[in-house]
Amino acid sequence: MTTSRDRKREPTIDIRPLQLRAGDRFTDTNGEWEVIRGPWSMAAGKTVYAYVQRPGETGAQREVFWAAHEKIAVRRRADAERQARPRAAPRPSHAGTGEDPGEGAAGDLDVLTAPRAERYA
Repeated sequence: MTTSRDRKREPTIDIRPLQLRAGDRFTDTNGEWEVIRGPWSMAAGKTVYAYVQRPGETGAQREVFWAAHEKIAVRRRADAERQARPRAAPRPSHAGTGEDPGEGAAGDLDVLTAPRAERYA
């Protein structure tokens, strides 16, 4: 459980709503909230929505929204900040090997031509 002493040690940053991440925490007039999903925007990108819940209460979640230009003070754990997103492995290049369907041995694309129909007899 997070104590008030731990919360004071977590860095607070001011971000726009579209920069929210799952796990970010913020406080409003109704208390402390944790972002669990989102964000997404609607209304031509002017309104940003996210799903939040009370920390430790998985049953009660709600949808909140902000104007896209607003700044929100959030607490983001230091280890979450350093944690890099897993990236997809680079796709192997089949150029020039002829392994990829549609490529010839020289790496250029095979062009299939159909016989030309006579328009005028």
